Amino acid sequence: MTDLLNLLANIKKEAGFDAAEVENSLNEAKELRAKRLTNDTENTQTTWWGKELVPQNNLIAQVMTMPGRQPSFIQALPGFHGFNMGISETLPIKGILPRAKGNSEWLTWAGAINEGKKRIPTDSVTITQKPLIIQVDISKRYINYSIDDLMTYVTGEMARCIDVDTEFAILNADSTDEATGNINCVDAKPSETFADGTDDLSLQFDTSIRKYMLDNSLTVNVGTLEWTHFIAVRQKLGKYAIMLNDLMLLMDSICYHKALTLDEFKKANENGRSSTIFEGAISNIAGVDLFLPESFQATTSDGTISKTASNNTKGWFIYLYKPAIQFWFGQDMEIEVWNIPGKGKSIIGTYEFGFAIVNKKAWETDNWIYGGINVTGLTVSWS
Repeated sequence: MTDLLNLLANIKKEAGFDAAEVENSLNEAKELRAKRLTNDTENTQTTWWGKELVPQNNLIAQVMTMPGRQPSFIQALPGFHGFNMGISETLPIKGILPRAKGNSEWLTWAGAINEGKKRIPTDSVTITQKPLIIQVDISKRYINYSIDDLMTYVTGEMARCIDVDTEFAILNADSTDEATGNINCVDAKPSETFADGTDDLSLQFDTSIRKYMLDNSLTVNVGTLEWTHFIAVRQKLGKYAIMLNDLMLLMDSICYHKALTLDEFKKANENGRSSTIFEGAISNIAGVDLFLPESFQATTSDGTISKTASNNTKGWFIYLYKPAIQFWFGQDMEIEVWNIPGKGKSIIGTYEFGFAIVNKKAWETDNWIYGGINVTGLTVSWS
């Protein structure tokens, strides 16, 4: 079937069909091929899944490593509680002290203090760990003849992926597995749509920044992006909007490149590049560090994601009070290498992780999270 699709694309090309239609046919062939290879191991014979890294002669070959997945904002979050936490633990939260009030002079014998009217508000949030696994299978022949030290590469990438996958879950998780209603697959059942089925990372946790925002209507419908939208959304955080060192601005690619067409944003971006102190932040916009997580995905106009990729054309941005994210690990990553006699090795990394979204806790009334959705993308015209 793949070969037929490729042949069809070439026929269309020779017949003078529209270039976009030819490219679409080629993409269909590639997608079908990728689906067929989903369950394959890394080996010496399969194009795209290992063959390219095995020399076909005795010449020295050089491997070009593409940029891997990179974490963005996770290192800037102060709510990390370390490793070796319990499966489920409750984290106490303490609010602010009451304001001072006038103290009248004691003129009569009735001078008792009015007790029990001024208290320190408290609350709690429960974090439950979820077990996660990363697995890469490699054939014995591939290990013997590969021109690169794949074992070292794979184990190193597994360790680095923890931060990236943690960010993805914190931003996007939604455990809803129905035909409608999941923010990452609003028009189909996720477990029947995602490649990993019920094991998909986003289905392992019942909340996330996006889900909390959308479920609680903590969004502004932006449309055509203007500089005032950033100010308006940030102002929704109330007193937290002026705690600049404790805020971060998260943005997807569509929104970021649209923002670069705004004079005010361009100036703030240029002036703010040297003022950020966090690794991963690309700039500082009006006093708030800007991060561009790769796990931000294009959405539909209401901030959800459709099964049909062509429906997801809108950008979005979020202002976040950083302590709103509390997270920890039950254990550090454990990497095990299983030897399959005569066949190869299975490299398996396991760890446990949990997080919670905190908002308006301990009698606080101002929002800790607010976002802008439905940002219209940049239209580029060539003259």
